[in-house]
Amino acid sequence: SYGYAGTIAHALLEAEPHMQRFLPLKASSLAYRHRIFAWRETPHPLVQRRATDADGSESDSFRSPAAGALLAVVADHIVRGRVVFPGAGYLEMARAASVSLSGGAKSAVLSRVFFLQPLVLDGDLSTLAIGIDINAAEERFDVVTEDVEAGSRTSHCAGGAATFSGALPGFSHAGLRASCAQPVAVDAMYTAFRSVGLEYGPEYRTLTSARVSRESGIAVGQLRRRSRREGTRVHPADLDGSLHLMTLGATATEGGEMWLPFSVGEATLCD
Repeated sequence: SYGYAGTIAHALLEAEPHMQRFLPLKASSLAYRHRIFAWRETPHPLVQRRATDADGSESDSFRSPAAGALLAVVADHIVRGRVVFPGAGYLEMARAASVSLSGGAKSAVLSRVFFLQPLVLDGDLSTLAIGIDINAAEERFDVVTEDVEAGSRTSHCAGGAATFSGALPGFSHAGLRASCAQPVAVDAMYTAFRSVGLEYGPEYRTLTSARVSRESGIAVGQLRRRSRREGTRVHPADLDGSLHLMTLGATATEGGEMWLPFSVGEATLCD
């Protein structure tokens, strides 16, 4: 029997009468070989493989198969019955790629991010790859899909991306909460989303409470505590919940109309 991790072992042996004679152990019967296994981090589901140029050198681009780990992270972001890659996923992808190429930065500032065309993930995804190209000199990024079989390439999101390692400017959570006096019924909010085709599954219903200020259009909320990051640092479902707060702020000042984000002026994402 073995204890935890094999640190404690017990053995009971009983010899047959005709096996009482001990045989000498030959030195050559045992061999040991020293091998080193390098530690390997689990790839980020949205930036799984760094691409290479024609000469075999690494490029400032990443590619990820649309199926598998990537699809699992976004599978509950459902719009009118189809899985649609969330805008928040582009933001986390840009953060992860920029930080990975920076050589030590921990955070990224994204600016003037535009969502250009929806990325629908259904049907046969075996030939589809989602990639992100980083232009470090111009501090720009572009998220694309490439279909190897069809030979097509489509741009879905683009914007500015810069990295930094300094401290974030402080702000008062208590002050923001105090300025938002109007509570929002979160369950009713998700019901309203569903009525217009935003059929979020359980993993993308992350807001547990929310409050808004009708005067300033500011909204604050609380997200469900996350137990699994699934290889991400800023999980797209949590970030998507933050974008829901943007919708609440706009709704509070525009007579109940539902707004969806077309672009993000600036976002700071920390590792």
